[in-house]
Amino acid sequence: MKLYWVVAREEYSKVEEIENSYSHFTQEMRKRDIEFSFIALENCVVTTHPEKGMSLTYKSKILDESDSAFIVSQANLNAQARSVASTLRLYLRARGIRLLNESIAGIETLEWNKVAQMTFAKMTGAPILPFTMLGYHRHIVPVIQKFADCYPGEYIFKPTGTGMGFGVIKSDSPQHAISTGNLISSSAIEYIMTPYVKKAQDVRFFFVDSALAFIKFRIPRGNGYIGNVALGGEQVTLSEDEFNEKYGKLPFFQEMRVLSTNIVQKSGCSILAVDWLMNDDGFYFNEMSTAETGMTTLPEEIRKRVLDHLANIVHHYYE
Repeated sequence: MKLYWVVAREEYSKVEEIENSYSHFTQEMRKRDIEFSFIALENCVVTTHPEKGMSLTYKSKILDESDSAFIVSQANLNAQARSVASTLRLYLRARGIRLLNESIAGIETLEWNKVAQMTFAKMTGAPILPFTMLGYHRHIVPVIQKFADCYPGEYIFKPTGTGMGFGVIKSDSPQHAISTGNLISSSAIEYIMTPYVKKAQDVRFFFVDSALAFIKFRIPRGNGYIGNVALGGEQVTLSEDEFNEKYGKLPFFQEMRVLSTNIVQKSGCSILAVDWLMNDDGFYFNEMSTAETGMTTLPEEIRKRVLDHLANIVHHYYE
């Protein structure tokens, strides 16, 4: 059994560090009879072979799809790479091949689109922040001005389809927001705008096979506004028992957990992380992601349980 993680390597400044950090992932999967490896999106080509027929090739060699599962990461910075990643996912789905980062609620673009995610979460009863899409080109600044009139204060500009804190901009005034909009108007990346939530932390509920596997808190350091560890945030990971003991009776946490469970059940995904933005005043749905969510920094006991579930999902599919 093989598990391939397809990554647009050119989008990571230190891809070797990412691969090294997943070295334990390779070792742990091998113990579970799964051969795990990263492969570069740029070298993946769907083609017709004279003898093998339609095939997925990597560096011109045909991959054996009969006993393989895939995780296909989104490509954000290059329009062609983004399209190729989408095509690869659609190809694998049409072939009936196991995609661990399967679509949420059967909607292909939902995982990579925060507007669609917030719509889905709102329909399950989750609270969301006020937001606006920014449109494009000369329409961006008027949209920003109108939103700032309705929600005065500080703002966060966030790409609609990216992760890992990429391109997130904090603006402390309408004037700064408009300058930010001028820059965004020349970008190929779609953005949304929301009010800035002060003193907030990110709370992630990670489910595998519909069971809560762990809870992760990500907190910006100092005066920062991004909790992503790669960009300077800090994090704490707890088991379900640890979480219940420490936070079970505090406001908001059980509500977030119940809503997260509802979202997972409606998503149809075997693996899903649901993220919330929370401060002393309340909480809001932030985003969700499937198997692409990083698992490199999990404590050993939690990591073992998650990887056991992950391996079972792969093996069960091909029984």
